[in-house]
Amino acid sequence: MPAVRSEVVLFGEDPGLATWLADHAVASRPWAPGALAPDTVVLAGANGANETTGTSSERETDCRELARQVAQGARAVFLCPAVFAADGNPDAYLPMFAGGHQVSLGSWLYLMDVWAKDHPLFDGLQTQGLLDYAFYRDLIHDTAFVFDAVPEKPVAGAINAAINYSSGLMLSIHRLGEGRVTLTSFLVRENLGKHPAAERLLRNMLCQASTP
Repeated sequence: MPAVRSEVVLFGEDPGLATWLADHAVASRPWAPGALAPDTVVLAGANGANETTGTSSERETDCRELARQVAQGARAVFLCPAVFAADGNPDAYLPMFAGGHQVSLGSWLYLMDVWAKDHPLFDGLQTQGLLDYAFYRDLIHDTAFVFDAVPEKPVAGAINAAINYSSGLMLSIHRLGEGRVTLTSFLVRENLGKHPAAERLLRNMLCQASTP
């Protein structure tokens, strides 16, 4: 596993993720509004800021502040699409970071084909074509993103050519002002401590985010 040498700013209320970072020698501190140094890596886990205690208005304010920080040079990594949900809308806060929406590819019987590019986010992992379900099956979910514009780096996605002929991206990097946003619908957060590929993907995302 590659070492994560940059400090991580943890956005949102995710005690399990904070514990995992501490147990694996990844320095972290809680997110707060205000100025961030350029190239600061912000990691959003299972819940957004004020997820359990704040109002939807407060959560929206925090997301807008994070988007402003990214536009000024911070790097945000989102592990869970659910962090964008509010008031029954799964994509309420997504347009602040990348214009688009989530889709379900309906992969329950006729499986979708999941692909990944040869990219540093997959260093040390099987890639360069279709992903092997025997290895990745616990990380693959039928949620994907469809964006209004092509991301700066589309890294992995899926296509279901059996039902509804649908497709979307599952891992992508987007430019937002002077900063970058990494989005994934792979079940990385859910499998930390359970599946080595989840840990390797997270470490790769944090290392890549800290790269100028």
